[in-house]
Amino acid sequence: MATKKKKYEHITSRCFVNAPWYELKSHYLDMFINHGIQPEIGLEGLCLYDETEDEFKRISSILQENNLSCTLHAPFFDLAPGALDPVILQASRNKLRKAFRLIAVFKPKVIVCHLHFE
Repeated sequence: MATKKKKYEHITSRCFVNAPWYELKSHYLDMFINHGIQPEIGLEGLCLYDETEDEFKRISSILQENNLSCTLHAPFFDLAPGALDPVILQASRNKLRKAFRLIAVFKPKVIVCHLHFE
């Protein structure tokens, strides 16, 4: 049996819509799946500290089961990965490393990174 194409798949298959991690998993995941929208998963806030690897894997599996790719948006608030202060430098790089470890879990098309936000 052929899989039914979604109405706007020719567009949604090429686009990624930002979805902060907590909002994606608690409010928007079904909508993304139902409409074939591919998420750009925002890794801001405390999700990199509070969530387990199993929870990230669970959401990744749901996306994969529904043939949805994703991108990741690395954290950028409160980071200074080129800081002169060694404590700030270490904290910034540690948080980015946590985000980069999720590349193996989600296998994103890209990971968006930009430094420092004011």
